[in-house]
Amino acid sequence: MRVTLLGLLTIIAIDSFSFQIENKIVLINMDTANHYELALLIKKVDFLKPKVLALDITFEKSEDQYSDIAIMKAIWNSKNLVMPVGLENYTAEEKNYRLDDAMHLNKFVPFNVKKGFVEAILDSNEFKTLSRFSAFELVNNKIEKHFSLIVAENYNPLVQTKYLKGSKERVRKIDFKHGKRNFKIVHINDVIANTINKNLIKDKIVLIGYLGPEDIDRFYVSIDKGSGKVVVCELYGMEILANIVCQILDSTTK
Repeated sequence: MRVTLLGLLTIIAIDSFSFQIENKIVLINMDTANHYELALLIKKVDFLKPKVLALDITFEKSEDQYSDIAIMKAIWNSKNLVMPVGLENYTAEEKNYRLDDAMHLNKFVPFNVKKGFVEAILDSNEFKTLSRFSAFELVNNKIEKHFSLIVAENYNPLVQTKYLKGSKERVRKIDFKHGKRNFKIVHINDVIANTINKNLIKDKIVLIGYLGPEDIDRFYVSIDKGSGKVVVCELYGMEILANIVCQILDSTTK
């Protein structure tokens, strides 16, 4: 295949824009933080004025009263927050699902907070790889959207009119960009200790969730490295969500 100079410049421009989107996303590793530490983290991040703050965390259990009150206040006072919800007995089939009450009907989740479901669709291969996601599902007789799609919409409102209207497909393949995306990762301790530059967070998409050290919430993924080479590796759930956010924002600019 011949590549003209114009074609090469177009490819460079697309990759450059994708890189710019990637740099708008920051992942914060909550490690083993308790409710009080998470509350402090959320308040610190909010103070630095991100454009979107998304929690890849479920609050299904109480801790001590002091810590519970702290995290509730932090969540309820947070601006432009996105939280996850679950779907009961999710199978990825096209049908009417119910929300998991344990995840969305509890004291930690404000009734008016923006929410998106985070259910994974695992392939039926040896590794049970996670290569697809559902952009939307019928839930309690109305359309609910994937967590990453809600995050992307809150960062760029044009996503609402472009992404779903561009394709009616419910289940879509995750584009990992050949494994080339490298998101900025920050540890909770660095944020709480005020050792990060405020410009790292300001006007960015900030996702808070688990990125180790234990192998919890990790999934096998298949990454196409090009030239017919496919590599199977493990990613944390929040890394996969970040890739989907980036993919959605990329697609709405084309």
